[in-house]
Amino acid sequence: MIHVVDSQSFEILTQFSGHSDIIADLGWSPNSQRIISADGGGFARVWDAIEGDEIWSDKMASTLNSVDWSPDGEMVILATLDPEPEILRVWQSTDELVAYAEGCCVWRELSPGERQQFGLPLQ
Repeated sequence: MIHVVDSQSFEILTQFSGHSDIIADLGWSPNSQRIISADGGGFARVWDAIEGDEIWSDKMASTLNSVDWSPDGEMVILATLDPEPEILRVWQSTDELVAYAEGCCVWRELSPGERQQFGLPLQ
């Protein structure tokens, strides 16, 4: 479990649970709104630093050693036992993901069921 603690009162402000293995590394996003964490089982997770909600997760093929953010906060780098690190895009909001998809990938309107599946408003 990860705890965000007030440095003066030592009060726990937020806690994150979801890792089932030892946490190997974590880091704050450049805007301090997100935290990325990695565990020895190969899971990387991104959390909302205020609410404690998990925003994103991915399982690597091998053990994660370290994680970090790009300076703009749009990408994460995941270092494993493999010689090459993984560099992945992390969406900061559903609106950001939808805008990206509309610009590059969406070729048709989503059905009402698809919109509901992805938590998007019905049109």
